[in-house]
Amino acid sequence: MNRYLNILVIVFLGALILFVACRPPEIEGLIVRIDRQMYDDETYQLAEDAVQKNPENAEAWFYYGMLHGRKGDFDKMNKAFDKCLALNPQQIVKEGGGQLPAKEAIKSLRLSYFSDNFNSGKSSYDKARETDNEAKKKEYLERALDKFSAARQADPTRTEPLQPLAISMLLLGDTAAAINTYEEAIALQSENEQLLISAGDFYLQIDRPDDSEKMYRKVLSANESNENAYLGLGQLETQKGNWEKAAQFFEKALELNPENTNVAFNIGVSFYNQEKYQEAIPFLKRTLENEPENAELYEILGICYVQSKMYDEGMQFLEGAVQQFPNDMELWNYLAIIYANKGMKDKAEEAMKKTKELEGNM
Repeated sequence: MNRYLNILVIVFLGALILFVACRPPEIEGLIVRIDRQMYDDETYQLAEDAVQKNPENAEAWFYYGMLHGRKGDFDKMNKAFDKCLALNPQQIVKEGGGQLPAKEAIKSLRLSYFSDNFNSGKSSYDKARETDNEAKKKEYLERALDKFSAARQADPTRTEPLQPLAISMLLLGDTAAAINTYEEAIALQSENEQLLISAGDFYLQIDRPDDSEKMYRKVLSANESNENAYLGLGQLETQKGNWEKAAQFFEKALELNPENTNVAFNIGVSFYNQEKYQEAIPFLKRTLENEPENAELYEILGICYVQSKMYDEGMQFLEGAVQQFPNDMELWNYLAIIYANKGMKDKAEEAMKKTKELEGNM
């Protein structure tokens, strides 16, 4: 048994010596310096010499790419990695403390550089969206832009950075670059529903309604149950002032997600703007259940009750509203109108007196 083991060890050592002996001196010296973590100018020059003198050596191209990845020069990194993979994807290389095929090592490195930059960009992007300080917002967005761009360069096959990259560009005022980035993303992932919805919202924001509608319609052609596509089309019709069409799209979205009170509000507003006050009331009241402190919503409902002549229900609603918002002049005014229409003269005069008192304090 020991005899066979000794033979195997001798064979392995012989193969290792042969492997090392066949390696060009520039590459051997380069690996020694990398093993010692000597990432200085001399090491980079050795890498340059290695690929210049050994242009058909996959191992040389791998280390050349790896070193440029460390410097953040992902363009040179990817060109070198692509050259390595074209020559020999199974070339054994040293990476992460072990030895593995170049194909796996390159995949691991690209993922690492992509993740580090994307996560850093996302952190800055989130901070920019959260702050009200314009100087800080700009600083965070610029940092996010740099990191998302680096993530994109680190692995051009990944599309995750494109959407936040485009929005960062837009918020920084570079609309043309943002449009180009979205178009690039759509070309790469033309069936990605989330991306298409985002593009629709983006085009809506920059006043390109035809492109916006095209994105939403494309989503619905593939998936008739996409709530966000109906919401987008509803917002599009809202911008055009087509309140009837807007309500139809919003109602479809609400069918798909009955718990979305924001959609209920949009439907209510759509009916309100069509002067369909009675139809607006139940949708606005649904919204009120989740926004009981929204005084403006109480005022809109007060108008709806007055205009639809629903005096009994309106009186009960507004009497509760003025208890909750005793200094809201509009609510007292609507209550005075309802009292007057119900023939409740004394209460109407009291409510109107309160209205004028609050108006004088403004």
